[in-house]
Amino acid sequence: MWTVTLVIVIAMKYSLDIEKKKYADPVEVILNDKILMLLGFAYAVCMFFILYIV
Repeated sequence: MWTVTLVIVIAMKYSLDIEKKKYADPVEVILNDKILMLLGFAYAVCMFFILYIV
């Protein structure tokens, strides 16, 4: 429940990058978009906190 919003934002940002046709390969999208990388890192930190701290 805590990460639903973050997953939706990641999916929307990825979709926006694909719709712009800025990149073709999914790996290129993730590696070339700093905001998407930051959101992915935030998701990983949230999941670590939820699984191991709480």
